[in-house]
Amino acid sequence: MEVKKKRALLPKFLTFLKKDPRQAVATGLYVPLYVYPAGDGLEQYRRLVRVRVAHPSVPVMVAINPSSGSGVQMDPNYEAAVSMLQAAGIVVLGYIYTSWGSRSISQALAEIAVYRQWYGADGIMVDEFSTDVQTAAYYKRIRDYARSLGMTFVMGNPGTDVPVQHLGLADNFIIYENAGLPARDWVGGWHEAYPKQNWSCCSYGVPLPDDSRAIKLLSRRLGFIYVTDGGMPNPYSSIPRYLERLVEILDDVADR
Repeated sequence: MEVKKKRALLPKFLTFLKKDPRQAVATGLYVPLYVYPAGDGLEQYRRLVRVRVAHPSVPVMVAINPSSGSGVQMDPNYEAAVSMLQAAGIVVLGYIYTSWGSRSISQALAEIAVYRQWYGADGIMVDEFSTDVQTAAYYKRIRDYARSLGMTFVMGNPGTDVPVQHLGLADNFIIYENAGLPARDWVGGWHEAYPKQNWSCCSYGVPLPDDSRAIKLLSRRLGFIYVTDGGMPNPYSSIPRYLERLVEILDDVADR
């Protein structure tokens, strides 16, 4: 399948990361936006746009997931929603799953191409990212193919820690996906020897703390943070009620 490489100006923070990832940048908001963009769902996309406009110093990155992946046909509602997000400077990733490295590589690559062709996605979010070092070649093919299409960001989601040998297979790893906020030791330790842009967390079932110290501490160690009051069985069925306050906290840290 021929893929049209949609070339657009990178958001400033993404350009900066590519120039010198060793330099510190503001911790951004990552959102697994697994909400259909119509009706009340579309309003959640608009809330993200308003937040991004109100806090331009906070990078915002979202992952879309039309149908546990790209789906079987292009959806005009998603096409319009992605364009709206990108126009506000929000980086859009397409969700793919990899079954911990056992999914057919051809299927995974085909979905990446679809995200790029149908929606002009800026990158991909690779779920079920194996921590087995024997799968490195598999994920290197995914990373290299995404970049060959002009995609600029690959996020890996093992949901837990990764071996140091995995660094470089993705631009960023979600090393914590669980209820509650990660402990300081979880995101500290050996991770601190590398730029914080390598690491992210997804925390659900979290009422926003009365004070902002916990989020501020995490922002020192993580390149992207997602915290939501949503809970199981699907904590990503909507964005958090306190979204605006969360971004205010990240913006306050960025200004210091």
